[in-house]
Amino acid sequence: MLKKIIVLGIVVVILSTVAFIMMNHYNTKRVAVEKIEQYIEKQKIPKENIYNESFTWDWENSGHYIKQFKVKDDDSGITYQYSFIAKDKPIVFIPYTSTAFEVKVKYPAPEIK
Repeated sequence: MLKKIIVLGIVVVILSTVAFIMMNHYNTKRVAVEKIEQYIEKQKIPKENIYNESFTWDWENSGHYIKQFKVKDDDSGITYQYSFIAKDKPIVFIPYTSTAFEVKVKYPAPEIK
């Protein structure tokens, strides 16, 4: 009987830990999506001009949530990339292209006040 209680206790602790980790992950992802969308709104990029959109969690390298897309009325070689590091950190905007080191985009980073 004691063994069953110990095994049940261990199972409950493991399931609770897994549930906590999953809830934390999905909550952080929700915050990342919200903060990145707010940043994009400040850039005034029309939603209908966004294509090739992706949102990923870079769990292998940085642990950041990353959103990437292209903009119809900008150079087709430019990819707009946004990185969410943490709730209390600003969004990192990194436009990139394979043809230039410094990228000039139609929708630059908004001024921080």
